[in-house]
Amino acid sequence: GTSFFRSLCREQTFFPPFSSFFIMADVETEPQALPLAHQETENELSGSSSSSSEDENVSSSSSSVSSLEVAAPPPPSSVAPPPPVASSSSPSSSPTPVGNSDGDSLSKGLITNEDQVREAHRILYQQFRSGKTLSIDWRLEQLKALRKFMNENKDEIIKAVMKDLGKQHPSEVIASEYNLVSNELNEYISHCKSWSKPEQVYTPVASQPASSYVYKDPKGVVLIMSPWNYPVNLAIVPLIGAIAAGNCVLLKVSRHSETVCEMFCRLLPKYLDTSCIIVEGEGGASMITKLIEFKWDHVFFTGSVSVGRIVYQAAARHLTPVTLELGGKNPCIIDDTINLTLAARRVAWGKFFNAGQTCIGVDYALVVKSVYDKFVDELKIQIKDFYGDEPKDSKSFARIISKQHTQRLGSLFADGSVAVGGVIDVDQKYVSPTVLTDVRLDSPLMQDEIFG
Repeated sequence: GTSFFRSLCREQTFFPPFSSFFIMADVETEPQALPLAHQETENELSGSSSSSSEDENVSSSSSSVSSLEVAAPPPPSSVAPPPPVASSSSPSSSPTPVGNSDGDSLSKGLITNEDQVREAHRILYQQFRSGKTLSIDWRLEQLKALRKFMNENKDEIIKAVMKDLGKQHPSEVIASEYNLVSNELNEYISHCKSWSKPEQVYTPVASQPASSYVYKDPKGVVLIMSPWNYPVNLAIVPLIGAIAAGNCVLLKVSRHSETVCEMFCRLLPKYLDTSCIIVEGEGGASMITKLIEFKWDHVFFTGSVSVGRIVYQAAARHLTPVTLELGGKNPCIIDDTINLTLAARRVAWGKFFNAGQTCIGVDYALVVKSVYDKFVDELKIQIKDFYGDEPKDSKSFARIISKQHTQRLGSLFADGSVAVGGVIDVDQKYVSPTVLTDVRLDSPLMQDEIFG
């Protein structure tokens, strides 16, 4: 929690100039009134600058990255204490009623078409520059509202995930989605105030008896793009961190998890401050392309490596920091000194959880020749123990997200010898728990993440 919170803050260390006696007072509960990195000119705030519209576009000049650069401490002749602490009762930081932004669907905290992206971008930056999200009270209010959303809609959340991923038993959803998010919320609500406090750090001898502090300022406006494989967990957990750090957020939810996406768009705006947190769930690849044209202060993307590269390249134009949570081949090495039964059980559980649609699931196993056949036999036993003679009828085995992905997985069977499974049903989006042997290192199976 702490490390992710820090990633969504600008940590500014104030070391006093050598020639000055400079003491920075401690701050007990609140951060600075306005982050130094976001002190804008009146023209920028009002939008009257001739380059303001270009600043939002990917084709803007090099000046568009200026708001990403942390302001340097003032020169010795103008050294002054940091800005006063924002009072929770001040107009700029007091919580605003939910749903108070302007526009049509934007007033409800939703983006329904690509034409609204620019306006949403403007609204979020306007709200952040007002200092509204700096209030710890506002942050806690939003986090508690998220917790209320989870608590009041528990059954609908579980059923939505079960429907999208073909889960017939709620245990996987409760373990991997609901409980993880609830625990994360409780953790952030308990520590948000203490994590936000300035930290006193060591002051070089040459600058003593002055004091030095690290201030954790929110980065600004965060773009979060979540995937479909764990649609609640991987959307809400980054949102929690962004809110707790005092940022405004545009949350782009994957439309491939249709039921969860519809639920988020319908319910989240009822709980959250829609002037600072906007949800998008209508667009696909074209919407992602539109979103990454704009300058954000942090981008959090979870998805494929190919799309991750595109997101990273677009963010680099603005020097925007990016968090990429991508997949990979994730090998498991099986040698001849281990308990093969236990190893096979763990591999089978980790791989076939969520029908293999997990970015950190085991992708392939490298097995010592002397135990190769025994390990395959153990996998057969464990798969049967987990899912029975007919996994398709098991309530413990999920389905693939779409028919397209089902066909993609079925096409990979030709790249190896089917030792277990190998059954697909495109209409039911079913791929049986499958083990392929005799796989060549140059086959398509070994080039990209299987993700199923």
